[in-house]
Amino acid sequence: MSSLEKALAILDLYSSQVAEVGVSEAARQIKIPKSSASRLMAAMAQQGMLEMEATTRRYRPGVLAFRLGRLYQSHTSLVDLADQAVGELAERFGITGYVSLLDKTNVIVLRMRHGQSPMRTIISEPGSQEVAFNTAAGRALLARADETTVASLVSSYYQSAGNRRVRAIEFMKVLEKVRNRGWADADHYDGRIGAIAAAVVPDDTKVRPVALSLSFPRASVDHARQVRMVSDLGRCVAALSQRFSDDARALGKAPDAGVLGDAARKTASRHE
Repeated sequence: MSSLEKALAILDLYSSQVAEVGVSEAARQIKIPKSSASRLMAAMAQQGMLEMEATTRRYRPGVLAFRLGRLYQSHTSLVDLADQAVGELAERFGITGYVSLLDKTNVIVLRMRHGQSPMRTIISEPGSQEVAFNTAAGRALLARADETTVASLVSSYYQSAGNRRVRAIEFMKVLEKVRNRGWADADHYDGRIGAIAAAVVPDDTKVRPVALSLSFPRASVDHARQVRMVSDLGRCVAALSQRFSDDARALGKAPDAGVLGDAARKTASRHE
């Protein structure tokens, strides 16, 4: 057993019922000599993973463990709350909702929710990756990234494409549109399936931004229903943004049917 494995085994001894662990107890539990446990737990205390209680000389989780726990809770909380939100929206409109994050030029689906309706659609399964430039979720996340990062990703993506400078400029205009109105859209399967998305970007840079998106068959969802979807998605994202101290802009008013329909299809097709 390596030192790292021993340290992890010691940390695993703690629970809501076990707040402190002594050296002898740790040695017995993970089956190592007491002298080894003593040296290891002292080293872990020096690094902030543990701290010794002065009176009992027993160890409890240290400030580093606390920070890691807070970080994990923050990220998990954001994903779980976003999942709950898209689940409610999917149920309300009888469509399909997703929670995704950005990984360089790809967007990764973390969660998927179905509404109880034949209108529900499946574009991507959880764990799947799609080119961020071609999806509403990817565009929403790219639009909220810093300019240097976006410029680098756009340049990398269009590096081998014909007329790469023109295509890159066109896509930057797409992102500017997303920034101005606060949400993104995209079409799939020759315009038969539409998608809208907006991103939540927490103040804590250690917590990765996520996108909430909804997909739906365009033929079955009229303009008025799409407007309601954009509005309700905006309220959910605004609530999450406020909770995570995000300086997000509220979603703007939904544009006319042309922007939600034909123009969106033309924009998506140019980048597929």
